[in-house]
Amino acid sequence: MYLDVTQCIGCGGCLMVCPAEALRRMPDGTMRINTVRCRQCGVCADACPTGAMTRDGERKEVPK
Repeated sequence: MYLDVTQCIGCGGCLMVCPAEALRRMPDGTMRINTVRCRQCGVCADACPTGAMTRDGERKEVPK
């Protein structure tokens, strides 16, 4: 998984749906991925409203 911290708004959508509990909120409000715990399932990417979380760095088109 790839997280573009410049696009992350800190909503926590990814944090709430991750089955591996591989995400945590940083003091600045953005998320970080624990790559050891991450299963690469993509559930977090599907939940991300801004497209900040993607599979393998792929860019996701976000409707405006």
